[in-house]
Amino acid sequence: MGEIKADSKSALISPNLISATKKVVGLQRRKSAKKPWITKEMLDKMEERRGYKNVNIDAGRQKYRSLNNELRWEANRAKEEWWENECKEMEELARRGRVDILYSRVATVSDGNRRGRVQGK
Repeated sequence: MGEIKADSKSALISPNLISATKKVVGLQRRKSAKKPWITKEMLDKMEERRGYKNVNIDAGRQKYRSLNNELRWEANRAKEEWWENECKEMEELARRGRVDILYSRVATVSDGNRRGRVQGK
């Protein structure tokens, strides 16, 4: 009679919901870096490297290897610089006696992973 089935209701609602979500939230075109030391240039180089991953000619393999080596070198250097800056900031907090901020910073950097903690019996 005048009943609308659930499938047809979802077919009517879905396009409107998707378009409204795109307007409000927006589209995320690329994943953001999970690590704080990864830069936009590194992400671009990762995209370029991904394009050469399955190229089965010698030139493609060489380009992939060279991009991979450059990327690894840049990431290691950036990670080392990031850790140096973090340690300097934490040392400064300790020197000023801001232990509360220092402990919260250590917790965020370590993601709650505390190695060497003695567990009670």
